[in-house]
Amino acid sequence: MKNALYEYVWSFIVTIFPSHRLRISYLKIRNKTINNTCSVLMRVQFKGLKGIEFGKNIVVNSNAMLDGTGGLTIGANVHIAEKASIWSMTHDPYDKTHSLIRANTTLESYVWIGSGAIILPGLHIGKGAVVGAGSVVTKDVEAYTIV
Repeated sequence: MKNALYEYVWSFIVTIFPSHRLRISYLKIRNKTINNTCSVLMRVQFKGLKGIEFGKNIVVNSNAMLDGTGGLTIGANVHIAEKASIWSMTHDPYDKTHSLIRANTTLESYVWIGSGAIILPGLHIGKGAVVGAGSVVTKDVEAYTIV
């Protein structure tokens, strides 16, 4: 719990700085798959940063939220618009205690996630797919499909 709080606080502090170089440098220390071809804008929120696997040439716009607690794989040349949320963990609504469900979420290469879109845990977004602004994705998306 203490370690997770530490990670969250430092991620928040670093993502509000206007220096892109500082953000990428910090993220590279915390997650070895991030490289200099990635662009992470201000105020991106990470949950479970170490559980996210980044490809090359990724753009994550401001106020997006990436949840790696259940595993998140992002392919190359992916664009995630502002205020998009990509989840990999949820609660089981059928369990009396609402236990946690962790499920790896995958975005293949050349995916575009529109502004305000929500990708639920455990889904697979196929290569070249486009998720429109404001969409709530509850099922896998086939390659080169627009939803």
